[in-house]
Amino acid sequence: MSNYQVTAIPALKDNYFWCLHQDNNALLIDPGDATPCIEMLKKNQLTLNAVWITHHHQDHIGGITDLAQQYKRPVYGPNDDRISGIDHYLKQGDSVSWQSHQFSVVHCPGHTNSHVIFWNPTQRHLFCGDILFSAGCGRVMEGEAADLFHSLQWIASLPQDTKIFCAHEYTEANLGFALHLEPDNHALQQRRHQVKELRAKFQATIPTYLELELATNPFLRSHLPGIRQKLDEMAGHHHIADALKKFQLNTEDEYYFAVMRLWKNIYV
Repeated sequence: MSNYQVTAIPALKDNYFWCLHQDNNALLIDPGDATPCIEMLKKNQLTLNAVWITHHHQDHIGGITDLAQQYKRPVYGPNDDRISGIDHYLKQGDSVSWQSHQFSVVHCPGHTNSHVIFWNPTQRHLFCGDILFSAGCGRVMEGEAADLFHSLQWIASLPQDTKIFCAHEYTEANLGFALHLEPDNHALQQRRHQVKELRAKFQATIPTYLELELATNPFLRSHLPGIRQKLDEMAGHHHIADALKKFQLNTEDEYYFAVMRLWKNIYV
């Protein structure tokens, strides 16, 4: 089986829509705007086969209608009535294929309740929408912080050479928060230097690798004593303390993760 290529389509303010292509066939993941997608397909003489969706936010689904009208191709995604145009509903445990490549559908709530991600265990490619970001993670927009924690723990259990395709260019800002938590982390310091160089040239910092995220992403490191000490210092902040009361947190791990996520919400 020949491999596919993955091309990022930069769009909107900081989104990446993902185009998988092999020969002249293409798959789009989370096309939030049809125009740059159509331009990319035409420029590369690609035939769109399908569209896959991770969650209902407009910057991930905004292109569905125009793409469906122009190409009349199937749209796959979670069963969520806030998404118009899906004709193949996906749930935990489903498998979807494109050009003989098999992807597992994993329900990963936390950012939104119905969020799904796409995992190719053969290529070790993960298309994770807004669950995990480079050096960060999505906000808890619905549901529980514990849901997001466990979704991220599932990702953390994957092979360390997993290549991660997230949906936003947030790395540089995320690293500022990460270094506030771990100022002496050499891997973080080195990564910030590399990212600054890339962004100065307007180059992408995505995709990333799980091994790098495990070493530098604070949301995969909230179990560490040094980080927990910092989180203990912030837990009494009135914004964080009030917000914590709204979450159902059953374990110490969930608690510290929730404190970190709430702190990041107000971090400047």
